[in-house]
Amino acid sequence: MENILELASRYSDEMSALTTIAAVIISFISLFVAVWAIIGQRKYENAGIRPVAHIFMGDFPDRAFVGLKNVGVGPMIVTKIEFQDQTGKRGATLVSLMPDLTDEIKWKSYSTDLTGHAFGVNDVMEFVHLEGDKDNKYYQKNRAQIRQTLAGCSVDVRYQDLLGRSFECSKSLDWFGRDSPNRSL
Repeated sequence: MENILELASRYSDEMSALTTIAAVIISFISLFVAVWAIIGQRKYENAGIRPVAHIFMGDFPDRAFVGLKNVGVGPMIVTKIEFQDQTGKRGATLVSLMPDLTDEIKWKSYSTDLTGHAFGVNDVMEFVHLEGDKDNKYYQKNRAQIRQTLAGCSVDVRYQDLLGRSFECSKSLDWFGRDSPNRSL
């Protein structure tokens, strides 16, 4: 121990310079680690508020529907929504592209223009929802017409997160024509 003290007193200037250099190196390493941690934290936080639009469909004997759900982990703000049918006609609502229902058959639900609408996490909005008695011949006729029309439609949703970052989700609804005799593979 005495040898170390004697060495330190004899080379005090060199020891002081060495200590200073070591402190500067450790400071730079600490700064690098702090910046790296902040970048990682920002990426994590940004991913933690990202919305994810999911266009869902259902086709059952007693109901047919199309809707939008926010399956992300942050709020979703719809900036534009557009539907297009097979003739190229566009609309802000899907129901506007559908044929008129007949024989006292009514929509269970349908949406208006969703532009500017905010979706919380797991919020759902149905674009159209037709429901009825699967044994009713009038319902069957209307459902067949709706399915045929839906098969030729597509949906394009543009939305933002809380930070103003834009995203897009598009989907063809051709799945509704999956058992159509006119469908080409």
